[in-house]
Amino acid sequence: MSEEKKSRGPRIPRDNLDYVDLWKYFESRGADVKNTMFSVVTWIIGFAAAVLGFLVKEFIGFQADALVILYPLPLIVVSLVGMCIVVYADILIRDFGEHINRNFDRADRAREGDRTVDEIWGGEESVQKAKAGLPPICKRIRAVVWAFGGAFALIILVGVAVVVR
Repeated sequence: MSEEKKSRGPRIPRDNLDYVDLWKYFESRGADVKNTMFSVVTWIIGFAAAVLGFLVKEFIGFQADALVILYPLPLIVVSLVGMCIVVYADILIRDFGEHINRNFDRADRAREGDRTVDEIWGGEESVQKAKAGLPPICKRIRAVVWAFGGAFALIILVGVAVVVR
């Protein structure tokens, strides 16, 4: 017994497909997802920057030629909150990246102009391809997010060192 391939879309003959409109739709959708990612991640990074500024202003002092940790336990707790924000931003970037890849992959398949709706939409192969790697812009934004993560990790280590000492 052979299994039939399940259709994910309507049964529209290739002759009736408007490949240019499909291509424009998926290109536009990919760009919209990218813009939404910029907006969301910008707010999250801004909040992480505010938390980092708060940490430096409220919990770290400067005396003579040295830094002084004024309140190490609250410093660690607030730094952990900042680290959670960074992890959340990283998860969002990866998720948005997969959606961006998937839409641009669909646009590329529609541009070829000889595929069915199911082939343009893609199946499990399309999902795996989207998860394989992030778009370059996502990698750059992730580097910024990881820089904040490094700053929070460093502050946590300093706070723990002060508490243990």
